[in-house]
Amino acid sequence: MPESVGYDLVCVPPLMARDHFSSHGLYLENIRSAFARRAPGLRIEVVGLSTTSPNETRLHRRYLQFYVLPRLLRQCLARPRERPVVVNILDQHYAYLKAGGGVPFVLTCHGVFNKVGSRLTRSPLYRYQTRLLPEIDRIVAVSNDAKDDLVKTFGVDSRRVSVSHYGVEPVFGAGEHVPLFPERGNSTMLLHVGTNLRRKNVGIVLRSMKMAVDRGVDVKLVKVGEALEGDERTLVSALGLNSRIVYLGKLSPNELAQVYRSCDIFVFPSTYEGFGRPILEAQACGIPCILADASCLPEVGGEGALYHGVNDAAALASHVIALTRDATLRHDLIRRGIENTRRFSWDKHVDGLLKVYSSLADPGAVGKWASRHRS
Repeated sequence: MPESVGYDLVCVPPLMARDHFSSHGLYLENIRSAFARRAPGLRIEVVGLSTTSPNETRLHRRYLQFYVLPRLLRQCLARPRERPVVVNILDQHYAYLKAGGGVPFVLTCHGVFNKVGSRLTRSPLYRYQTRLLPEIDRIVAVSNDAKDDLVKTFGVDSRRVSVSHYGVEPVFGAGEHVPLFPERGNSTMLLHVGTNLRRKNVGIVLRSMKMAVDRGVDVKLVKVGEALEGDERTLVSALGLNSRIVYLGKLSPNELAQVYRSCDIFVFPSTYEGFGRPILEAQACGIPCILADASCLPEVGGEGALYHGVNDAAALASHVIALTRDATLRHDLIRRGIENTRRFSWDKHVDGLLKVYSSLADPGAVGKWASRHRS
């Protein structure tokens, strides 16, 4: 049943490029749609900024992030209101925006991608961005793994952290196998979706492809997102895989769903993810998944995937070969993947958020923050 609410919500997304298909932009769209279903009386105000150009200087981004955005948030909270307000910061790197004065702050943590001791966590800027994490009233992590990392890395009280998993968009659903790639021939088409950050571990996919080819299985890789470069590009040439890589770049959700349905196996060997949305997207589209046994991937993939060690290219190759040759295994994994996605929905995700908001909203606090900070 839709929830009746007696408070207003201010959402603060991170600085986003003017790209409708950015991950943070899609997350904001997903929760707003779910809020409309689960709490139609909730009034939402978004305080956010978009970068104007991919060539924008780092200095200007810092100006927007650390001067303009906090100023906009202060102005928003200083306005007179009839109902109490809850602020939800939508990214853990924006914890510095937390203000005092009685307004409750919730933060959505999408993952702790920089662990203690890394070069970035030692930087003064990163410490400034995250220093207030332990003081946030409540944090909602998108996986249990992300929660554990948040507690270990920043010393956040675990009692302040709840878990609410992502959902999967309706556009990602099982459908007919779409023949998008005329170059496929009789090849088994592997699919990887994402960036080429080191934690994405794309090199292991390339090495497993070479092993599969040497064992008589014709495989090609469809790469959605960034094209391979640097060490991975060199590895492609060294392994003789240049003719076996298809680059598609960044796609809209509708285009991506078509690609999922056109490929044979989804591979996702990341050493760390906050959640791993492509896992659910692939499973929902009816493509068997092979995942690294690391981070939150087993938490999300459940029994609807095959797993391999993060550095075990031979195990990944064996899974690819098995799914290529064993139709029964393939169909069973597809079935289990679709069943697994039923554990997740955006309605469940925002229900978790609404529960946190309701626990913090204080009818007696109406106007207190505004009266202290109104200019």
